[in-house]
Amino acid sequence: MSVTSIPVLYWQERPGMMVAVLIQTIDMHTAVAESAKKAKEQLQALARHLVDEGDELDSIEKPELRLVPVSVRPSFVERESERIFPCSRKLRLNVAVVVGSYRDLRFASLPALDLSFYYVTEDDLPALVEQAVQQKLGDRDPGRLARLFCPEHIELDRILVHTDRESKHRPLEPPPELGAVAEPIRARSFRRTHGNAWGRESCIADLIARLGTEGANVLLLGPAGCGKTTVLTHAVKALELRDRDEDDEDDRGPRQPRHWMTRPGRIMAGMSYLGEWEQRCERLVEELGDIEGVLCVDDLLDLVRLGAEEPNESLAAFFQPYLAEGELRMVVETTAEGLQACRRLLPGFVDLFQILRLPDLGARDRREILRRSVEIESQRHRCKAAEGIDTVTLDLFGRFQPYHRFPADPTAFVANSFAQAKKNRLELVEGDFITERFMRHTGLPRDLVDARRPLSWDAVFSAFRGRVLGQDPACEAVADVVTTFKAGMNDITRPLGVFLFCGPTGVGKTELAKTLADYLFGHGEKGEDRLIRVDMSEYAYPGSAARLQAKPDGQPSELVTRIRRHPFSVVLFDEIEKAAADVFDLLLNVLDEGHLTDIYGRRTNFRSAIIIMTSNLGAGKTASVGFGEGAGPSYTREAMKFFRPEFVNRIDHIVSFEPLSRTTIEQIAALSLRSFATREGLKSRELTLSWNAEVISFLADRGTDVRYGARPLQRALEREIVTPVSRFLVELPDLTQATLALVCSGDRIEVDWH
Repeated sequence: MSVTSIPVLYWQERPGMMVAVLIQTIDMHTAVAESAKKAKEQLQALARHLVDEGDELDSIEKPELRLVPVSVRPSFVERESERIFPCSRKLRLNVAVVVGSYRDLRFASLPALDLSFYYVTEDDLPALVEQAVQQKLGDRDPGRLARLFCPEHIELDRILVHTDRESKHRPLEPPPELGAVAEPIRARSFRRTHGNAWGRESCIADLIARLGTEGANVLLLGPAGCGKTTVLTHAVKALELRDRDEDDEDDRGPRQPRHWMTRPGRIMAGMSYLGEWEQRCERLVEELGDIEGVLCVDDLLDLVRLGAEEPNESLAAFFQPYLAEGELRMVVETTAEGLQACRRLLPGFVDLFQILRLPDLGARDRREILRRSVEIESQRHRCKAAEGIDTVTLDLFGRFQPYHRFPADPTAFVANSFAQAKKNRLELVEGDFITERFMRHTGLPRDLVDARRPLSWDAVFSAFRGRVLGQDPACEAVADVVTTFKAGMNDITRPLGVFLFCGPTGVGKTELAKTLADYLFGHGEKGEDRLIRVDMSEYAYPGSAARLQAKPDGQPSELVTRIRRHPFSVVLFDEIEKAAADVFDLLLNVLDEGHLTDIYGRRTNFRSAIIIMTSNLGAGKTASVGFGEGAGPSYTREAMKFFRPEFVNRIDHIVSFEPLSRTTIEQIAALSLRSFATREGLKSRELTLSWNAEVISFLADRGTDVRYGARPLQRALEREIVTPVSRFLVELPDLTQATLALVCSGDRIEVDWH
């Protein structure tokens, strides 16, 4: 009987809490219990389970526990600002290191860091350990470091695992073609990415019956992110364990995994010559037949879409006769929209499958799934979870992303939040932290996300009015949408707001869109740009609607890609009147139902976006275009005459932007100067900027145009202000802590200092 000895390191985290780590070269597994004996029993059971699953456990030869002294400079982190203050002295610690040999290589494991590495000589070990500790933990406070590296009752032990049974189940070399394009579902690397299937027990049992007893082809039907692949993974696990038990009874040798997962794009990868992918598929069918295998595909639509321009020459069409003759078995995943599109494009294909629908999970199941997810992530990252974290998460997603994919989106959010909490060295994850992470996730400000915080309409209006001058009605309209969203009174089946901004060029239409994107969605990570701008003059010809949805190679367009990546965005359709008729037809569904569906049934959601369309219609009917006072054209009336009634009826707010008055232009010039005064070249040298009303008037005269409104103002600022100030600064490199005075001198601006 073959036995493998695996080292286990124990230590006491605190009284009544023992931690045990199974030392492996790749994945180290941890158990926590009130005693070393119980922790060891947990790891023993885990090791047996891994062996039963066909995983090969590492046998570390001659394991030895060493305490390696290292020096670390701790730091304190100010919680509010997250600023790091390093300590003046280094801390000397003894780090527990398990060393041994693995396949004739020297191996070292630092269980407290979940870190391992190989090394060449014994002399290298202390420096490598110190480097690893400093890189990973140099910014932790002394208390955390002491608890981490000064445990009590530390001991190296071992567990014994019998490996004779699993030796019959060690995986064989995969068939060449199948191994190149697919992965066995029972593989540990695959199962690790698909967790528990809570609430789907009946679906798993149904799938086991259809695959195991009936030998059917199965179409797994459900919304994206509902757990189709997870259900399949658990069903395959049960089926292949049953196969192993039967093999043991019959004393058979090892066999190939029967269920293989792939993507259509992976099958097509590298296939560039005529008939090449068809030859690959023929070999796949042959290899699957030899092992009585089942090909599992994650996307029905890609099967229909890839292979050729026409669906009747696609991958799905190629596999269809093999399915009909029983020479190939498949499990394919899809959504309701994908199934409908496939029935339209290749009707006979889906008739070869039994459809297994994954029903929506009820409120009780959703709460239980998220509660368990919080519990697991809390244990995994060793961060306590405050009570009600699951409820806070469900409320945030239900309120702000009611169309979210469950359980995929909330559980991924919980996992990422706990990972960030561990990175931030938090010992307790509370509701405020979850709210903060949701703000980073969506880009929404705390005033909107936190239901406890009031939000004044006047404050919202002032925020827009402070950046977009002279357009109070437009600022009022966007402030109304923001407060409606805050109150939860928006229609969740449509975009958050649909605007048509009408008016001449250079009066603030685009600036208001930018301001709205910054105010509403500009609070995410890494300063992501949440304004998606689409120039509709590029979609002015018949057939442009298809380009708005997808690129010529069938991949999603830039608009679709960006809105899928950041559903909380402002989408600006600039000069909408230039779009082709089929583009307007396409947008009707976006404005009305909040989603865009392509010919393959792939849906893109716009229900968390604000849609803004701009138009210059009517701008050419007045001489005072762009700026000035007096009666001008009715931009709203011109837009109503141009657009079809069914299009106009889907717009929430038609906002008219009026030409800018002289007073407004001067206010914009002053605002631009204040912004210029904050540039880094002035701040770094502690220089301030002063100017008078004459400078403002000078800029206003040169920064406006009868055709382009205030748009030339930025060019005038760069030409008349930025360039002279820059020349002045480079000529006086030592000038600091002074005031630069801008003074009009004839037809130019001069710079002086005091």
